[in-house]
Amino acid sequence: MEVSRTIALSAIALCLGIGTAYAGEDVRVAGEDEIATQWIQLTSNAPLGYPAEFADRGDNVCLAMGYAINNDGTTSDFSLLGSWNSATGDVEPVPGYWGAFAQAGANALSHWQFEPRPGVDVAGTTYTVATLGFQGGDPLAPEALREHCQVDIHALVAASWGDQQRSRRVAERERDRIIGASPIHSPRVDIRYEPAPQVAIDTGSSPRR
Repeated sequence: MEVSRTIALSAIALCLGIGTAYAGEDVRVAGEDEIATQWIQLTSNAPLGYPAEFADRGDNVCLAMGYAINNDGTTSDFSLLGSWNSATGDVEPVPGYWGAFAQAGANALSHWQFEPRPGVDVAGTTYTVATLGFQGGDPLAPEALREHCQVDIHALVAASWGDQQRSRRVAERERDRIIGASPIHSPRVDIRYEPAPQVAIDTGSSPRR
């Protein structure tokens, strides 16, 4: 799932302050099965709206959606970390397919509300993942569907941090090489790396009904 992994690492880097989204904040990472030990979910899971433009295909689809739980228990920063469908696996069958399902997932997650468990210190932002399933024309058992795209959020975060550190070292070596080749009147050379493309999620849009 190389494309999904690239999306995942870019999204996580941005959301964990490895980029700039949470710079200076305390961000903790929690797996999907760990959230209940730290937070109480106050709202029922909002229904997942199957994207109308792909309803005729009737695919079973699952997503691993990264998201942040903020201090006030609201959710934000939704990102696609993994995906699968019953027709083509983890390959996007047509342009815009993953984006439409990711938007539907973000719309549902935006309604989730949490509060800290008594006695648990959750100061700062918690970054976690939700595995979401969209049933098509030939439904799968929910757990069987979810198994296709469950991710280890801790492993993804570790990989993201490693990639960022490697990019920084490469940039520093290249800067030193250029400056060292012309030491007199050499300006500082800053090499910037753009994050890999990621699925754009408009967190400000209204949920589909």
